[in-house]
Amino acid sequence: ARLDLLEPDHRVLLQAASVIGKVFWAGALTFLGAGTAEGVRAAVRSLVSRELIRSVRRSSMKGQDEFTFAHVLIRDVAYGQLTRVERARLHLEVARWVEATSGERVIEVAELVAHHHLRALELQPIDDEQRLAQVYRFVMLAGERVKALDVERGTFFFTKAAELARSPQDRGSALLAYGKIASGHVDEAVEALEEAVAAFREAELPLQEADALSTRATLEWYRGDAVTSDRFDGIAGALVEGLEPSDIVARVLAGRAAHLQLRGRGEEGLEMADRAIAVAKLVGSTEHYVRGLSARANALLQLGDPSGEEDLRETLRISLDRNETRAALVAY
Repeated sequence: ARLDLLEPDHRVLLQAASVIGKVFWAGALTFLGAGTAEGVRAAVRSLVSRELIRSVRRSSMKGQDEFTFAHVLIRDVAYGQLTRVERARLHLEVARWVEATSGERVIEVAELVAHHHLRALELQPIDDEQRLAQVYRFVMLAGERVKALDVERGTFFFTKAAELARSPQDRGSALLAYGKIASGHVDEAVEALEEAVAAFREAELPLQEADALSTRATLEWYRGDAVTSDRFDGIAGALVEGLEPSDIVARVLAGRAAHLQLRGRGEEGLEMADRAIAVAKLVGSTEHYVRGLSARANALLQLGDPSGEEDLRETLRISLDRNETRAALVAY
């Protein structure tokens, strides 16, 4: 991989491509200053003929010719020839190019944009509030994008977002998001939720504070500590009392209803489930409507009312329609 033997413009192109990643696009190379559009096309053709890079038949970026390195060693050598400052600048430019090119579909590439922003900050830390806020936004979007498929990746992004947060509200949001998906690491999740509660309290956001407390109640339930779970459920319920109907209010009420009926407190669970269902209908939250319906079904059956089976069937139907596997398993 003696890239120093290549023509200067070819070497510059490979260095820019190495920052973009395993795959790269001709448009991005032009944006990064690897040459004019015509010059980049000519250099790419030459490098393909030399078998240093390969063309990708089906591009992952609409309207962009995509390429990949013929061998990872070529990319490693090209990247290694750049200074930290050059790498930081190019990573930032790649993030900007992907964002600009994706337009309204930017959420679909949020993980890629976040990666380049984080790499740029790692190489060259900054104190620019506006840029840090922008990076925070993309890191949070990336976490939301991947959390359902890769929990570890999701917790990575939410942890980074908490570090980047410039306000108590933003920090609380990142920590709450972490706590909601890290149930496999209960101690870490509980610690994050404690910090989230404190952050929301500082920001005077009772609704979000209630959300964090309700999530904490669920984790305590997983731990087998029903008494502590009850305590956090009660605090969360008191915080949402009298607030405008919202998705969070529905979530808090549905969670409380589930815990009550699981503890055999059928009448209280039934009352809370009805409240959760009413709020969920009002705000159009299918997810929490189903949670409330499931809790009501179990409460009714505990109280000897067979009509609860109808609620279970409806819960199952909606869950299967929405491909909500966990809710469907519970209903079955």
